Parts: sequence; structure tokens; C-alpha cells
Amino acid sequence: MVLAHGLQLNADKSEVVILGNGHQLRATANISAVEVAGSNLIVSGQLRSLGVTTDSHLRFDCHASNVTRACNYHTRALRDVRSLLTDDVAQTLACSIVTSRLDYCNALHGAPVATIVKRHRAQNNLACVVCQRGGRTDAAPLLR
Repeated sequence: MVLAHGLQLNADKSEVVILGNGHQLRATANISAVEVAGSNLIVSGQLRSLGVTTDSHLRFDCHASNVTRACNYHTRALRDVRSLLTDDVAQTLACSIVTSRLDYCNALHGAPVATIVKRHRAQNNLACVVCQRGGRTDAAPLLR
């Protein structure tokens, strides 16, 4: 379907999420699809845009879990090759691959403590890998 100014809607790549507080979401719970420009779009509980997962409550729990999962994956990969790298190269890789993911769209203001702990744990694990320390090492001095 062609919209104004020659824009088109690709229903296969479009997502819909209803945002609101608990009362508003309960009132719209029976809405399962929305018609936009002649296409029916299924309403989902969360959507992903520009690498950020947003849920209907705007809590960013899913986003934090996805980011932490990706960071832990890359930290494990770095651990496998760490002994072959110089300290400078290890730090550069850690910052460019893992820390940049932790920092991108860092929406932790007002987040639950469990969400913040996940992110800190991923950062601490990365510091231990880069500095070639064991997992039980206090990461605070390593991060400095």
C-alpha cells in the first residue's frame, strides 16, 4: 500500500506494540491486530528497533537481558583467545565489542535492581577476562 509522499508500508517488517500503564494495557488487552494502511499488523508484547527491545511497559528488562546475553557471548569468545593477545589489543577489543554494547541505549534509570546487577556482572566478567584474573576476583580495582 502506497502512503503519502510515495512511502510504502511493508507489513512483513512492521511491528506494533501498545504502550501504557497497567490500567491502559488491561483496557486494550483484547486488541490482537491493528489495521494500518490496509494491512493488518499483529500486536506483540515487545518490539525491536535499532537494536533496542522495548516492551509495552517501557521497562527495558528484555533489552537488558538481550544486551547481557550478547556481551557474555563475546566475553566468552574473548576469553578463548585472550592468551594470544597483548593487553592493549585485549582492551581495545573489549571496549569496541562488549563495552560499546553495554553503553548503547543504556536505559537503566529507574530499572529494577536485578536488571542493573545483570549489566554490572557482565562488565565485571569482562574486566576479569581482559586482566586475565579468575572469576572470583574483585572487579572494582580492575575496572579502574
